[in-house]
Amino acid sequence: EDYVRIPKDLVSLGFIPKGKELAVDDQGVVRALSKVFRNLARGGGVKGINVADVGLEVQFIQEKYGNIFQIPPYFAYILRAFSVLEGIGLQNNPKYAIVQECYPYIARRLFSDNTPRVRSALRAIMYEPSSVEGQMRLNVRRFQKLANAFRTYNEQSVSLMPKDYTPTEEEDNERQAVILREGLELLFSVEGNYLQEILVREAARTVDTVGRHVLERFLGQGIDAVTGGRNPAEVVFPFNTLDPAMREQVEFLFSPLAAKSEDDEVVLETAQAVWEIIQPEVSSLLESSPPTDLSTFAKKGSEASKVLPSIDEVGPGVFATAIRFNAALFERVTSRIGLSNGGK
Repeated sequence: EDYVRIPKDLVSLGFIPKGKELAVDDQGVVRALSKVFRNLARGGGVKGINVADVGLEVQFIQEKYGNIFQIPPYFAYILRAFSVLEGIGLQNNPKYAIVQECYPYIARRLFSDNTPRVRSALRAIMYEPSSVEGQMRLNVRRFQKLANAFRTYNEQSVSLMPKDYTPTEEEDNERQAVILREGLELLFSVEGNYLQEILVREAARTVDTVGRHVLERFLGQGIDAVTGGRNPAEVVFPFNTLDPAMREQVEFLFSPLAAKSEDDEVVLETAQAVWEIIQPEVSSLLESSPPTDLSTFAKKGSEASKVLPSIDEVGPGVFATAIRFNAALFERVTSRIGLSNGGK
C-alpha cells in the first residue's frame, strides 16, 4: 500500500509517457490511483469501484495536465486475461479479488528470486522511513504479511484437494512437513538469498544493539539481587564495589564495545515491533501446561518428529547461516568501534 511510489513506477512501465513526470508527482494522481487499487484489493471486481469519484479525480488531472495516461500494448493482453479470470471467480464468489489471489505468488517470487530487479523490489517493500531522518527500518508488519502469503502459496501447492475435504492425520502431517521444509530451506539456504541476507543483517544489528544496552546497565548500574523483600539488596555486582581507579580502567576496556551506533534508535524500534507481534504467542506458550507424564511427552515428541525435518536436511543450511550471522555481527561491531575511535 505504498501508493506514493506508484506514479514513478507507471512512468517506468510505460503507462505515462516520458516528460509528464511533473503530472505524475501531483497528489491528485496518487489520490485517484489509491482509490482504484484499494477497491480492487477489497474484492468484488470493478463494481466495487466508485466510478463517479474516480471520474472526478481523472477529470481534474486531465484539465490540469491533459491526457497523460496510456495503455502499453503488452499490458492490454494481461488486462484481458485477468478480466476473464476475475469474471470466472466472481461467478462463484461475489467478493473474489484476483489481486489477493496473486499475492501468495508475488510473496514467493519476492522471497526466492535473487535477480537485481526483484531484490530491489523486496527491499522497497520490506523497509520504510523511520522516526530518525534519513534512516530506514524494517517494516515488521509488512514482512509478516509477506511471510503469511508465502505460507499460503506453499499450502496451495501441496494440497490440491477441495476446500471441504478433511485430510487424515497422516496426510495433514505430511502436508505440514512439506510446508515447514519449504520455509526452512528458504531461511537457511546453503547458497544464501537476499531474504536471508536481510534477516541476518537485521538479527546482527539487533543482537549488537540490545547486547550493548545490557552491557551498559551491566557496567553502569550493576545488577541488584533482591531477595525476600529485604531492602537494600544484599548482593551487588562486583564492579560497583571496585575502587574508582580500578573501575575506571575496567570501563575504559569495555567502552569501545559499548560505543553507540547512529542507528540504535531505529534498531530498537524494530525490536519493539517484533516483540509486539510475538508477545501474544510467547504469553500463550508460557501459560500452557507442559506435559506432566512421560507418555504424553513422548507422544508430543513423536508428533513433532513427523513434521520437523531431520538434522541432515537443515543442518548444513543452519551452519552456513550461522557463519553468515557471525560475519555480519563481526563486521557491524568492528565498523562501529572504528567509527567511535575515529571520532575521538
